[in-house]
Amino acid sequence: MLPWLYVLPEMQRRGIGRRMIQHALETEPGLYYVEVLYGNEPARKLYESFGFAVKEILTGHMPGNEEFEVRVYSMYR
Repeated sequence: MLPWLYVLPEMQRRGIGRRMIQHALETEPGLYYVEVLYGNEPARKLYESFGFAVKEILTGHMPGNEEFEVRVYSMYR
């Protein structure tokens, strides 16, 4: 599982996220699940370009900050 991956806003749209995902898929061939914050359409579309698809939207608490409630796209490949 790859739960969170971030690129600094000022560094976005330069292929960094794409390269990180590609590296993760190459080094972890069994990677089949990711979570993307609900509403983060650029990230959702990026993962879809790697064959991931939204299966459901989950609501829960941010690991490490349980006071912060989040919704995520649960995506499988």
